[in-house]
Amino acid sequence: QPANGRLTLHLMLECITPLLFELAEYLAASPSDCVPFCCIASHSLSVLGHPMHNALWSMMYMQRWPAFHECMRFYGTTSWKPLYHDTMLGKTTCSLEIYHREKKNGFLMSCMPALVQYHKKEDAYLVKYVS
Repeated sequence: QPANGRLTLHLMLECITPLLFELAEYLAASPSDCVPFCCIASHSLSVLGHPMHNALWSMMYMQRWPAFHECMRFYGTTSWKPLYHDTMLGKTTCSLEIYHREKKNGFLMSCMPALVQYHKKEDAYLVKYVS
């Protein structure tokens, strides 16, 4: 509390910011849910929440592409917002193991390495096998 004992709006926002970001994490299913809540709703909320933005983008990335998230985290990605955008555009490639069911007789549940990209238009993945 400030020395004069008055509660200001800024002080109140600082106190409830963790609660607001817990709420944002719960509600954010897509960037269109998160961005207005964290950035447009209030300038002071945007400034106070800047450290949390990357964590929210990481969470949204993990919800949409869990295998890609694990791969990118292994490679040390720290900026999740541009990576989310690049993945949506099909510019991100991950080296993953693809499991096959009954590709050939005798190869039930085989696992093969592949380079994988997401394609938004088809809402599907493009896989190039590494053999």
